[in-house]
Order: sequence, then C-alpha cells, then structure tokens
Amino acid sequence: MNQKQTELCGLMREYADFLETVMTQEQEKLTALLKADPEQLERALAKQQASQKQLENLEKGRTRLMCENEAGDKTLAEFIETLPAEERRGMHTVLKRLRDTASEIRFLNAKALGIVQMNLKSISLEEELAGEETGYTQDRKHSETEKTNAALFSAKV
Repeated sequence: MNQKQTELCGLMREYADFLETVMTQEQEKLTALLKADPEQLERALAKQQASQKQLENLEKGRTRLMCENEAGDKTLAEFIETLPAEERRGMHTVLKRLRDTASEIRFLNAKALGIVQMNLKSISLEEELAGEETGYTQDRKHSETEKTNAALFSAKV
C-alpha cells in the first residue's frame, strides 16, 4: 500500500470516529428537545455548529485524497477493493462504521425534527387560541360575538 492510500485510510478512520462523536451530539440534542431544556439544547446546537466546520474539513481532505489516489470518480467501497487484502478487511470495517453511524445520525435527526415540528404546531395552535375572543373586551364589555352567542343561549333556555 502506498503512502497516499495509507493517508486516505487513516483519514477515513478519523472520519468514522468523528461521525460517532456527531452521533453522540445528535443524541444529546434529541434528549434536550425531549426534556424541553433550552440551555441543554443551546449547548447541543453550539457543539453541532462547531462540528459542522470539522466535517467540512474532513470532507475536503477525503475529496483531495480520493483524487490523489486516482479514485475521484469512485466510491469508498470501490476504492477499498483496490487495496491489498490485509488492509481491505480493516477498511470494510471502517466503511460499515461510516454507514451505520450516518444512518443512526439521520434517524436521530429525523426524530429531533419531528419533535421540533410538533412543538411548532403546538405553539401555532396556542397562538391561534390566544387570538380568539374571550367574551370580554379590554374595557370589560361583551364583544359583538359574545352578545350574539349570549342571546342564542338565552333563547334556548
């Protein structure tokens, strides 16, 4: 195995470790949403933003090294098949970690998004209900709607 291949394999191991850290951050974010803990959520989101830059750097490194290994148009799985047998086994394990972790991150993110959407609907409903008339105006007089409803209620009794 040449140095460029070794470098790419090392980067992909680092990438897998990093994605496992991101998965933990996604779990923390989901927990904060479930607990409705704004401070914990803010910390989780700050970590996520910091991780975004690190992810961009890893992806740039992966792209550069794939091109340097003349594998720019190949998938990682295809690149792995070009490696010597002893390295191939280890890299298949790394590839599985990458796939499994990415899948778990997508799952956790979808759950978090569902909670956020549910909370937004709840807030929207609360705002809608708050906008309805309560029977009295600011100066403690019945609104026109309430007068009409009161008259209907009186007629039925």
